[in-house]
Amino acid sequence: MHVHMLRFYKIEGSSRGGSFEDCMHLELVIKVVKNLTTRMQEDMPILEACKLFSPKHYPSEELLLEARSKQWLLQVLRQYGSLVESVEKCMGELDSFTTVLSSNFKHKSFRDAWEVCRDDIIMHDSFPNLMKLWEILSVVPVSTAAAERGFSCQNNIKSAHRTSMNTTTLENYMFIGLNGPETTSDVPWDDVFSLWSKKKRRFINVAT
Repeated sequence: MHVHMLRFYKIEGSSRGGSFEDCMHLELVIKVVKNLTTRMQEDMPILEACKLFSPKHYPSEELLLEARSKQWLLQVLRQYGSLVESVEKCMGELDSFTTVLSSNFKHKSFRDAWEVCRDDIIMHDSFPNLMKLWEILSVVPVSTAAAERGFSCQNNIKSAHRTSMNTTTLENYMFIGLNGPETTSDVPWDDVFSLWSKKKRRFINVAT
């Protein structure tokens, strides 16, 4: 199991000593990291069961695929069975479902196959229960990378010089930091300026 290490660094320009005691929310952060480590174990059975929706992991032998797919489906149903119409209907859809995936998307991963199938009306009509399980599993967090990236982005934005920043502003800056262009050279500054200047009445002093 991978253990996520918490690292603490003194904020540049801060007058604080950089000790652990200076981190007001250290206890919360430690609990978050601990819970993420516990939840995201690499050997989680549900992650193995996700191979049901990843045709590139299908065994080439038909009998072996039939046995494995049933094992995977039963594992998924143990956790999310209450969210589908019935276990029996899921099992009834299974053989045809794996046949379709193995025939049409043989080398595709979980995500790649989902990108193709998610808007396919025929797939939803033919396999309503399995498609619902697939949709559920597609949003189950299987990595702490996003959370760690969020913490890092937050620390870069809300520094010792920005302690009065409100939650809404921080959220907006983090959205830009996480989803915006990687370099400032990719930003359409003229468009940004135009939108900013139209938001409210502003007095813009342009140096000549």
